[in-house]
Amino acid sequence: DLGEIIELSHFATERSTPREDGTQGNLDGRYSAHNAVVANGVDYAAWYSDGLRMVDISHPTRPEELAWFIPPARDDPQGYWAAPDGTGSFAMVWGVDVSDGLIYVSDMNTGLWILRYNPPTPEGIAAHGHLPR
Repeated sequence: DLGEIIELSHFATERSTPREDGTQGNLDGRYSAHNAVVANGVDYAAWYSDGLRMVDISHPTRPEELAWFIPPARDDPQGYWAAPDGTGSFAMVWGVDVSDGLIYVSDMNTGLWILRYNPPTPEGIAAHGHLPR
């Protein structure tokens, strides 16, 4: 029953969050989630100009960003995409897939990226004083 859906939480990147007046604050790219894959309690979201976002959703009321990757800014080789402010060079992550411990990220301007996530160790957190990104 769609009338019984209850929002437990939400996640947005800083650049995709509207200003207090409701207007979009960042016009130098496209800041919206596109495709997402959920595996083992982690949402791997293709977030256009905000790249790949990995969000722990194992506690649905408290989503927590684990890591992110943004490919280098490049012009759209097809000349189709431009940012709202006319900027032509930015990341444009379209899709993501997860398989055998690897994360496949497709960026329309730079191609395919193959990543591996190595969770931080307690020693690494202690050395940096925070979760390294």
